[in-house]
Amino acid sequence: MVTVRLRMLAALGAAAALTLSGCSSDGSGSGPTAAPSSSTASGEPSTSTPTSPATVAPVSLTAGQQKVLAANSRLTTSLFALSTASVAVRTASNLATQRKAVADSVAAGRASLARERAAAYGTVRNCTLVRSNESATFSAAAQTRAAVGAQQAGTSRMRASIVPLRAAMARVSADLAALHTALAAEPHPPAVLTAAEVQQALTAASTLASTTFSSASATDAKGSAALGNAAQLSGSASTIASKAC
Repeated sequence: MVTVRLRMLAALGAAAALTLSGCSSDGSGSGPTAAPSSSTASGEPSTSTPTSPATVAPVSLTAGQQKVLAANSRLTTSLFALSTASVAVRTASNLATQRKAVADSVAAGRASLARERAAAYGTVRNCTLVRSNESATFSAAAQTRAAVGAQQAGTSRMRASIVPLRAAMARVSADLAALHTALAAEPHPPAVLTAAEVQQALTAASTLASTTFSSASATDAKGSAALGNAAQLSGSASTIASKAC
């Protein structure tokens, strides 16, 4: 919604900045002349009615209005930069693949340990299966460590993406203040972005920054828990194998 408003006001500012010049005569003092007459098929002369050129009064902007439009243009640019930074944060926050890899590897470790325990303490002990599933549990733990590492790299990117977002927010706030100053000095300002529209964008960006930081911290905490689970599963697998076989 704010983006559409930005485009409309940018176009309005550009149109208002143009000075429209009207059509004028050739300066010779004579008005427009009729086109030369020609004979019709019946031999009667045809006549044409001259049309006067339309004139448009020039549109001029006061120095104050020009300052307002310039400040609004800078604010529009900074808002687009804020939008771009917000998209970058959302892109960096997409860690669905990494989170799934962590969860899947822990689940694989639990399944391997369950099979090892069944092979060790079932009706018939099968040490081949015990050792095989012990290795599978160790392998799953290694996969968990790798997945958590990739996930931590992702959360680092999430936190890093917040930095330019907050910088863009600061730029918008500064440009909004400059626009307010220009508006206060001009009794007849042109149409510009409203403070409510800009504050809406700033609030959304602030919320995005906060939720992204919290999400990164929560994801890292789950990663640490996954590493603890993987280590515990590996320890149990080693204990079962050593006792049973």
